[in-house]
Amino acid sequence: MMKNPVNFPRGLIQPRQGYRFSVDSLLLSCFIPLRKNSIIADLGCGCGVIGFGVFLRNPEADLTFTGIDKSPDMLETAVSNSKIMGIEDRFDFRQADAANLAQAGFRPDTYDMILTNPPYYRTGSGRLSAHEGRNGASFSSQSTLNDFFKASNYLLKNRSKIGVVFLSDRMEELLCSMKNNRLEPKKILPVYGREDRPSRIILVEGVKNAGPGLTLLPPLILHNTDNSITAHALEFCPFLECNSQRKQIQ
Repeated sequence: MMKNPVNFPRGLIQPRQGYRFSVDSLLLSCFIPLRKNSIIADLGCGCGVIGFGVFLRNPEADLTFTGIDKSPDMLETAVSNSKIMGIEDRFDFRQADAANLAQAGFRPDTYDMILTNPPYYRTGSGRLSAHEGRNGASFSSQSTLNDFFKASNYLLKNRSKIGVVFLSDRMEELLCSMKNNRLEPKKILPVYGREDRPSRIILVEGVKNAGPGLTLLPPLILHNTDNSITAHALEFCPFLECNSQRKQIQ
């Protein structure tokens, strides 16, 4: 077990040139309540932060995790982080592309929950990084988004849940892709940096093969006008405070 989990996510290793996690991943790790014996996959796991957050938020649950990423560098980092936290026996990290899970040996209808932070930005919509790994984690086409949800449908057991964090201004595209892959959106949580600014991201819970019926949850506002973290945000995700300190230290 991690010696001092109260410091999470401080101390996690991240590739200097690859994709670096943000508050979005921490929020997703706290979004959906879990059954005590859940088998969970993090699709596009990066350095492993979402799975680690879920583990720390559910210390009494008997959880097992599979982190899936196509980048060997990110997977190497995730394995190192699991060892730093002392929980490497609870995590299995596997290299695979979301478009080719069957060929990578994954079996269908295996997981109780999928958590994913798909690439946010449309290909060609912003400045590309000089590092290809960061581009692959940040930019996507419509087909890339569909690959993530087709893969999620393949992995999930019937009536099991998926949790997604994504850009608010691509909500329509996200919801359509989920529905097209029989992952019915059931709850949306809009997240605001401050109450006087537009929502930048949404958290979405979907259920495989469920009927229609969508609930818009009350908003989550992260910061007060003085940029301090709101009490509501800390109650929702206690990792935010240490994450803020981590950024100040770096």
